Amino acid sequence: MTRPADLPDFNTPQVVEVVLSIQFDDLIGFRHVDVGPLWDIFRDDFPSVSEHPPLAPEFEIFGHPGSEQPPVLRMSPIAQFFSVPPMPRFWFENDQKTEIVQFQQNRFIHNWKRPDDSVSYPRYERIKNSFIGEFAKFEEFLADRGMAAPIMNQCEISYINHIPVDDDDRARGARLFRFLSDADFPSLGRPEDGSCAVRFGFKDEAGKPIARLRVNAFNAVDAIGRGVIQFGLTVRGRPAEASLAAAANFFDFGREKIVKGFAELTTDEMHATWGKIAQ
Repeated sequence: MTRPADLPDFNTPQVVEVVLSIQFDDLIGFRHVDVGPLWDIFRDDFPSVSEHPPLAPEFEIFGHPGSEQPPVLRMSPIAQFFSVPPMPRFWFENDQKTEIVQFQQNRFIHNWKRPDDSVSYPRYERIKNSFIGEFAKFEEFLADRGMAAPIMNQCEISYINHIPVDDDDRARGARLFRFLSDADFPSLGRPEDGSCAVRFGFKDEAGKPIARLRVNAFNAVDAIGRGVIQFGLTVRGRPAEASLAAAANFFDFGREKIVKGFAELTTDEMHATWGKIAQ
């Protein structure tokens, strides 16, 4: 897969993390003891393993303003007492601490992350190809052990950007983002800092909602102590069908919306700073 010619590009991309995720119905028959053999498949490239709390399921719900998640059914204390302990989320991490395969009972994730400025962004195409190959191995592992293929219910792609700022810039969102005001208020002055969240919905050719882009920006500190604005863009939705090919198509769709959205939501001044390549 080559990069689409109409996508904006930058000489110094601000992205510090890219996440690809497939969420599926809880696996039937997968037990804690199966995690070791699963790790064996990835151990050569991801020799470090650790346990983390599982992520809650996330769904994009359409049709009702402000709706986020379906209601969660709570088990009674007795049912909780006799149920199987929840399986944690496992991280399989490479030696460079730049890539992680995450697995839990209902989700499979690949993270690329940049620990410092010495690490170059490998670009979406390579990250996506890695994820597709890893998920194919996961599906083959389940089939070899007589378990059903995962039933996909959501796909997600996220880009996290760290934009270095000085103390004054922390309040000057309009210098960075087209959708923020840079006003001084008569009795309040200029804000010290702030955060924002914006959502955009997408429909298919028939007008049916299929995905949503979530944008957030807030002040943060990066791994080496610099003040940054963390600018995150996530596209989530249900793939057209429960197949790896459909998930790959969804990732391509989401990547396009994120990259074009990043360029449309940030200012020409910042594009010049980041070395925007004319499209």
